[in-house]
Amino acid sequence: SPPNDVLFRMGAMYSSALTRQEYWRLIAAGFLHANMMHLAFNMFCLALWGSHLERRVGSFYLIVIYLVSLISGSIVGNFAHHGPYLSVGASGATSGIMGALLCLAILGRIGLAADFFIVNIGLNIALAFTAPNIDWGAHLGGFAAGIVACALLDLFEKTIGLALRCKFPEFVKVNGFLVLTGVTLLLWDNQLIRWSATA
Repeated sequence: SPPNDVLFRMGAMYSSALTRQEYWRLIAAGFLHANMMHLAFNMFCLALWGSHLERRVGSFYLIVIYLVSLISGSIVGNFAHHGPYLSVGASGATSGIMGALLCLAILGRIGLAADFFIVNIGLNIALAFTAPNIDWGAHLGGFAAGIVACALLDLFEKTIGLALRCKFPEFVKVNGFLVLTGVTLLLWDNQLIRWSATA
């Protein structure tokens, strides 16, 4: 298990991260884990649940849902703590994948049996509320974000299909996302430079 000071330096979420505008920790914390068992459990869930989701929505939307759930889980986890804390792990993101699968099942887009959700969601809830040092806020926030993100992506696909009479291939989605991310970071960096110049 890495020492807490190492996890902190590498990007773990902590109580003052958002107030200090260390937003990069919202993502970085998801790539850190407390120990090998923590990492193995999250990667098992990612492989088990992510494979079902990727087959239905594609690689790009899987990544979008994963990142949205990771960030949302970190934010909810931050507000769920009432004192100093240090949090790492991809549990919010993997819970979001389960939420997205549930959304697809409700929309009738995937043929998973009800017992799949009962067992997996039940185990996730039991683990979040009974195991020590589990960030239940990250689990819950990621799960809810996965449902919402999947529903919005489904609506987006329907709207694009009706408006343009076509579907975008994966490489168009990925490159469009990279361009949008690059432009956003460039504008954000320029805004920060402007703020620091006027301060």
